[in-house]
Amino acid sequence: MGHKKNLGIGVPSMSDDSLNLEYVADGLRWLMRRLYLKIAKDEKLDEYLKTPRRFIEIFAAKGYKNLGLSEAFFNYLAELDILKLEDEKYEWDPKSDSPSRKMRTIVEKEAIAQKMVQEKAMALYGILKKFSEGFVQVLKGERGDRDHELAIWDSLYVSDLYTYLRNEAIKRAGFKKGGTYIDLGCRSGWSTISLLEILHPEKIIAIDPSEIMLELAYENILSMGYKGKVQLVLADIKKPIQLTENVDGIFANLIFNRFESTEIIDILFNIAPLLDNEGIFAGLQPVKASDTINFAELMLYADSEFKGYPSFNTIYRAFEKAGFEELKIEKSMFFKAKIKKEKKK
Repeated sequence: MGHKKNLGIGVPSMSDDSLNLEYVADGLRWLMRRLYLKIAKDEKLDEYLKTPRRFIEIFAAKGYKNLGLSEAFFNYLAELDILKLEDEKYEWDPKSDSPSRKMRTIVEKEAIAQKMVQEKAMALYGILKKFSEGFVQVLKGERGDRDHELAIWDSLYVSDLYTYLRNEAIKRAGFKKGGTYIDLGCRSGWSTISLLEILHPEKIIAIDPSEIMLELAYENILSMGYKGKVQLVLADIKKPIQLTENVDGIFANLIFNRFESTEIIDILFNIAPLLDNEGIFAGLQPVKASDTINFAELMLYADSEFKGYPSFNTIYRAFEKAGFEELKIEKSMFFKAKIKKEKKK
């Protein structure tokens, strides 16, 4: 069997009766190639790169400002056989409209994979498609409209794919039933609802720095009949959070990719005092092997809040500095750690 490249889509190799995540990853891979091809053609690279050119020449001619993202973009165009890269020069591949040579597979498998995306992960593809429309502006140094992006993300939080991954993260955390928990960066409240449905806790403290997101969370939680079990807290999680009680555990959903590595350390220092001794901090977060920008996250930089998926090194170093122990990261996706405190004499 051939080695399957990890394109950083954030989908581990596992499945259940109704959701085959390997097929979802394959389907997204094929569909995302279409998005990259369209961006390249909209930029008229098919005309401009009939003549081989060096990256720095392209960068200047197209008016790009973000060097790192632009370089990653062109590297992936070459990897996807949209461009050819020889002698450090990029040239348009005349066969770019055909399926990528590196991705060729039987038609039946491709059809099944794309059908799985349509049924289970269309919201994620929809987000990537929407961000692809503004991606060139990001390369030119502009950022998106965050208020507009918030509504886009809410459609992902209720999708079958995301619900499966979120619930899997909660189940892997080892949280005990009952008790009090924090949903850190609760966004539109669907992670809070998952915690309520799986753990049956006494209370969830749902914290987010966005007032707009908390309003949306309130509406979603109210619609599910859980209002009395949730305390909504507006707080900057980069600063110390004041609560009247310690909690049994903290759950976080895709939170670290909204912050720089130094800010991740600050967040961990701020939440550690909120946990009881042996309290668990766990969550859902794609983690990369290195700091290199990967294929799938590249498009997410069109979200003005996205800072990139953290690397294993970043996560391990941050948790260690903040005093967490027994950190485990499974499937490059699910993390959990404990905080141990000295008992008072």
